[in-house]
Amino acid sequence: MLKIQQVEDKIITVGGKKVLLDSDVALLYDVQTKEINQAVR
Repeated sequence: MLKIQQVEDKIITVGGKKVLLDSDVALLYDVQTKEINQAVR
């Protein structure tokens, strides 16, 4: 189970917007980065 703090620690600010990098999302869900990118497409 993901903890809120785990997610919050991965959030960065880019151009004034809060974002999660695809690699961080992959780590949180224990999948490969390419699977995250395929899901987004």
